[in-house]
Amino acid sequence: MKLTGRTILITGGSAGIGLAFALKFLELGNEVIVTGRRQAVLDQVKAKHPKLHTIQSDVADPAQIAALAARVKSDFPKLDVLMNNAGIMLHKNLKAPAADLAG
Repeated sequence: MKLTGRTILITGGSAGIGLAFALKFLELGNEVIVTGRRQAVLDQVKAKHPKLHTIQSDVADPAQIAALAARVKSDFPKLDVLMNNAGIMLHKNLKAPAADLAG
């Protein structure tokens, strides 16, 4: 796959590995859009990396997913790469007995 001249959307791209990918793709000459839940964090990312496009969106909210899709379709019609990096963290007690699903 050619990694230059692409339009790339990275969900969960405002920090961590998502941001690292975004910056590398940007360095390679791509147009890069990152999403994240917290606008303040996105604002900091944009201030530090002005060539990045940022969009506030929570992938856990179906309405926000639909709004993101509509905005990207409108603002970035040449989008050709999607990197789904966003996730959620569930706090589970791994020492608790497992539920009996056979019953």
